[in-house]
Amino acid sequence: MTLSSRQGFSAHAAGCALSHMHRPAFSTLFLAAFLCLFQLGLLSACGGCARQDGDAPDPLVPSVAQEKGSSVRGTSASSVQVLNPPPVPDMTVRPEEAHLSKEAEISAAYLILLQAMSHADEDAAVKAAEILATGTGELALPVEHWIEGALWFMERKSVNAIPYLKAARQALPDDVHLLLLYSEALSDHNFAKEALAALNAYLARHRDNPEVLMQKGIILFKDNKPQEAIATFESIGRFERTGFVEYYHARALMTLGQDEKALQHVRAAIKLLPDFGEALALQAFLCERTGELKEARTAYEKLLKTPYAPKDILLRLINISLKLNQPTKALDYYQQGPREDTGFKLMAASLFTEFRHYLQAERILKSVAARPDAPAEVYLFLADLTYEQRRDLPSALKWLEHIPNNGDYAQRKLLLTAQLQTQAGETAAALTTIRSGKDRFPASPDFVSLEARILSRQNLREEAIQTAQEGVTRWPDNMELAFLLGTLLAENGQNQQAFAIMEGIIAKDNSNYLALNYVGYTLANENRDLPRALALLNRANALAPNQFYILDSLAWAHYRAGNLDEAWKYIRKAVQLDSDADPEIWEHYGDIALSRGLRSEAREGYRKALLKNKTEQLRKKLEALSEDK
Repeated sequence: MTLSSRQGFSAHAAGCALSHMHRPAFSTLFLAAFLCLFQLGLLSACGGCARQDGDAPDPLVPSVAQEKGSSVRGTSASSVQVLNPPPVPDMTVRPEEAHLSKEAEISAAYLILLQAMSHADEDAAVKAAEILATGTGELALPVEHWIEGALWFMERKSVNAIPYLKAARQALPDDVHLLLLYSEALSDHNFAKEALAALNAYLARHRDNPEVLMQKGIILFKDNKPQEAIATFESIGRFERTGFVEYYHARALMTLGQDEKALQHVRAAIKLLPDFGEALALQAFLCERTGELKEARTAYEKLLKTPYAPKDILLRLINISLKLNQPTKALDYYQQGPREDTGFKLMAASLFTEFRHYLQAERILKSVAARPDAPAEVYLFLADLTYEQRRDLPSALKWLEHIPNNGDYAQRKLLLTAQLQTQAGETAAALTTIRSGKDRFPASPDFVSLEARILSRQNLREEAIQTAQEGVTRWPDNMELAFLLGTLLAENGQNQQAFAIMEGIIAKDNSNYLALNYVGYTLANENRDLPRALALLNRANALAPNQFYILDSLAWAHYRAGNLDEAWKYIRKAVQLDSDADPEIWEHYGDIALSRGLRSEAREGYRKALLKNKTEQLRKKLEALSEDK
């Protein structure tokens, strides 16, 4: 069983089990089954084991001929039944038995289990296991046979693994490998509470067992209890920590937004398990989130040699190379991609466009457009790129003419037309296009959203709010429209109404990082409920890492809470990522730097903020520092 086949979770339980069992070959099992079947056939042939004079000899009692070393060759099962050997003197006659002996019952149950597994009859296998669980002493089923059956159930992802393993644990209650498999089966089928109870009961008798502690930590993590999972992982001794422990410890930390700590543990996991694909993928992901781009690229290059999808990895490598301003390297990765995969080419082109490498993007897109089976989507990309590169609206719209007005991409054609017209300053034409789209596609909220945005850009805020409100009334579950309405209300000074809408979004969808950021920053700015503000902003940062505005919010919340080292760490990262030099972020930079006694850094922050926001407050802050020079 590999990690990928069981998502890493059962690799722990099953791997521990397999490492401690000697699995018999199936030929051995079937030989045992044949011998048992032959024995039962003889029992049946002799009429329930009651021997009368003239009957066939009891197969469980050696005959005189056998004792003397003689043998009968070439006889079949049927020929054994008709043999009529001379009576054996002084033989005790047993009464007829109405039921199988315990030995025969266990043998029959084992045969039924093998047959049930062969015929995929799970119910029969569970019933056989319940009988086998009653075997004791020499009749007890060895643990490796129990594990064999458990793995059969679990590979089938069957809930019947639970009663089967319950029977196995009845037979061998202290076997740790059966416990691990049992707890995993419970967890896999949403019985986390019962799984944890079984593990805790074992730990009460066998304290600090690292395998059981790890399983407990994994189940707590899967049950959305990362804090408890981390505490459990941390209780495992330094020299008993495996690569799996480090990997899941990292995942739990990442869930809480503690990316730097998570990265330390995933590095430890890879050191212990260099070919652990999931750990390499996690390392690459965390390195991207924390800005360790060169290390991320190294991890992704290692993943190219694994069964992971090379197309996705190559796209990540292209993205990283462009972030490092290495377009030639990005092109090298592009050349390694699948030549006939249109989706890969379009995604690569969009990355080159995002980083303003328009010439490379245009070449890729035109190579796709030249194909006779070119998808309509390529013309959307070319239109957007043409305007972005040359601000040539007619040429951009000419590309859109390749898209039929009644095809699958007709709606997107109209939306992009309106967006390009808006960017070109032709707002009246854009509104006409949008209203045409609303008539043609009345079920689409996208035209309503775009109309509200255009009205807002024209400073028609009341009309924009009314349009957005109508959209929210019609599509109450559309969180994008709700967020737009909240933003428009905030821009109009209606802060309480905006805050209420953002809280409503979080109540419906706690993965909406924009609403999380809004509420978290508002709480921090108003210096209230700071623990909740930090929790919301940490979640937003985990969902959308490396967004300068979220990092600024997080820095400001830490500043308000008095966590100056954390505040300084996040605000420095925010200004590194803010290409537009937002004056509010630079003012925060100055305030946080000043609180740490970094007066020259504070002057720099206030100076940059004042370049774009010439307020009296900023001027006084800068003058106060200049006077101290």
